[in-house]
Amino acid sequence: MKTPVLKILPLLVSAALGGAALQVPAAFAETLKENVTIEPGRSITPQEESILSRSAAYVLRHIAAARSAIQQDDPELAAKQLEKARKLIDIIKSARPTTKVVDHIWVDKKDLDYQTVDEVAVDLIPIYTDLAELDELLPAGKTRDYLSRKGGGEATAAKLKAIEDAVAYTEVDLPLAATERQVIAAQKQLAAKQLNQADEALAKAENAVQVVTLVVESPMAKAREDLWQATRDYATGQYDAVRKDLASARNWLARAGRDGDRLTREAASRLEKAIARIDTSISAAGGADTAHKLEGLWHRAVALAEREAERVSIGWSKHRSTAEARAELIEAKQHIAFAENLQFYAESTPDDIYKALDDARAELEKARASKRLDDATRNKIVALETELAQIRKDPADRSRYRDLRTKLRAMIASL
Repeated sequence: MKTPVLKILPLLVSAALGGAALQVPAAFAETLKENVTIEPGRSITPQEESILSRSAAYVLRHIAAARSAIQQDDPELAAKQLEKARKLIDIIKSARPTTKVVDHIWVDKKDLDYQTVDEVAVDLIPIYTDLAELDELLPAGKTRDYLSRKGGGEATAAKLKAIEDAVAYTEVDLPLAATERQVIAAQKQLAAKQLNQADEALAKAENAVQVVTLVVESPMAKAREDLWQATRDYATGQYDAVRKDLASARNWLARAGRDGDRLTREAASRLEKAIARIDTSISAAGGADTAHKLEGLWHRAVALAEREAERVSIGWSKHRSTAEARAELIEAKQHIAFAENLQFYAESTPDDIYKALDDARAELEKARASKRLDDATRNKIVALETELAQIRKDPADRSRYRDLRTKLRAMIASL
C-alpha cells in the first residue's frame, strides 16, 4: 500500500451551502485533516491480462476495418465493425483491474468523520506487439513518424533501420475511455449519413493510441559499454583510446543526467565527475591503481544501467498491485551495489558503506510492509534482510553482495 498522504487543509474553509458561505473558525480548522490512500481493487490473472490485450488489439482492427468500409462508401459494413468494437470495449470495461482510492476527512478530538471510496479502473490497456504489427494497428505512417522522433530527426531509411534494430520491446496502449467516446461519436455520425465526420472521429481514436518502446541503446547502457572498453584498452596500453572511451562515456552520462529520475541524475553526475578525475592519470605510470579505478567505474555503470532497465514499467506490470514494492526492491539492490563499490573500489569510510547498507535495509523494510505481497514473498524479503545484516557485520566478504543482488534480481523479475 502506498504511504498515506497527509494533507493539512487551510485554516479557513468555506463551503457554498444554498448560496451562503460557511466560515470555519481557525482554531477548529487547524485540526481538519485528510488522508488519501490507494488500496488494491479487482485484480486479474496473467491469462486474463493476455485476453484483455488481444481484445484491445481487436478493437483497433475493427476501427481500421470501419474506416476502410467508410472510404469504400459502405456505411453498413462500417456500422457492423463499430458494433463489434463497442462489444469488445464493454467486455474490457467489465473485466479490467481496478484500484480503490480512499479519501478520509476528519477533525481531531471531534466526532466528525467522512470517508469515501472510489474504485478507479485502468484506462490504458496494453497491447503486446512488435514493430511489424504496428503498421496494421495504427494509421499509415504513424509508426514511421514515431520512430523518427525517437531518433531525433528525419525518417531516413538507415536511421529507422538502426532504431528498429535497437528496439527490444514494443507496446501499444489503448486509451479505453477516449476510444469509446470516438467510436460512439462515429456510430451516431454513420446513422446520420455523415461519413466524413465518422471517419474523422475514428481517425482521432487511432491517433489517441500510445506507443511504448524499450530501446537497448539507452544512455546509461552506452556509458557502461564505453567504460568496459576503457578497461580493455587500458589493459593493452592504448591510452589515447582510453581517453576517447572515457570522453564518450561522459557524453552518454550527461544525456542520462538530463533524462533520468532524481537518483539517476545524481548518480550519473557523480560518475561523470569520477571519470574526469581519473582521466588525468591515464598513462603507463597509473599502473594497477588506475586499472582498478576504471573497473570500479564500470561496475558503477553496470549497476545504474541495470536499475534503469528494471525500473521501466511495461505492459500490465505498471497496473499490478505489487508495482510499488517492486520499485522499492529495485532501489534496495541499487544501494547494495553502491555499498559494494564503496567497499572495493572507491575511496570511502566505513560510515559511507554503512549508510548505503542502511538505505538498502530501509527499502527492504518498506517493500516487506506492503499489504499487496503474499506471505511467501514477504518471508523471502525477511531472509534477504538477514543476509543484508550479515554483510553489515562483515562488509569485506564480496560474495555476499553478489548473492544478495542475484536473489533480489530474481524477486524483482517475478513481481
